[in-house]
Amino acid sequence: MIDDIDTARANEALDADREVAESVLSAYGQWHSENGHAEPFVEGLQDQFQPSAERSRLGGTITLERPDPEAGSAGFDATVLSRRTVRNFSEKRVPREEIEAAVAVAWTSPSVCNRQPWAISLAQEKADVARILRWQAGNRGFAESIDTLLVVLADTKAFVEDYEVFEPFVDAGIFSGVLVNALHARGIGSCCLNLCVSHGVAERIISELDAPRHLFPIMMIGCGYPQDDCEVAISARGPSVIVS
Repeated sequence: MIDDIDTARANEALDADREVAESVLSAYGQWHSENGHAEPFVEGLQDQFQPSAERSRLGGTITLERPDPEAGSAGFDATVLSRRTVRNFSEKRVPREEIEAAVAVAWTSPSVCNRQPWAISLAQEKADVARILRWQAGNRGFAESIDTLLVVLADTKAFVEDYEVFEPFVDAGIFSGVLVNALHARGIGSCCLNLCVSHGVAERIISELDAPRHLFPIMMIGCGYPQDDCEVAISARGPSVIVS
């Protein structure tokens, strides 16, 4: 890690990532110092790797925040249990900042080794929404009412081993699940439009989005405020299954 930091410093590149790494090493040295594990190499880490003030807590540990025991899980459960797939959107425009706030919440989703291998493409112009939706076959009958279209993208550069071939779909899928619930908590309806497409179609979608080619489209999410008289499917669920 020290070699990588020195290389980044020499190239004046990856400043944000470098400062995270510096914060980790600084916290590592601080922990050893506070717990009486004195060693010249470790003691020098705090002086050698001083992160900037705004990034001083990007590495190391913090005390776990526990939910208010009196509040319980009622609020979270109610949000998740009340979310439904919405296909009847009103003409009221969803403010971009509301989408950004929901995305920021979803960005805290767990991912393998905290790689956060996802990105979002956002379209809010009708022509752009229609142009992108033509690559997804499950939106017939309500595409015209979609106010906002999100495309969840997986960063394939985050995975280098053969055994990680499915990880982009796992991590971006977790992110998508948190995102639709974060949207719902803000009163924004959503409809997940899955993208089980070939690499050829995926490349066309990426070109349509003018996105970097190392990103792979995982899912489109149609968003908007539900109509006042919006009807949704009951979507009955079977019993929970815990195998063992």
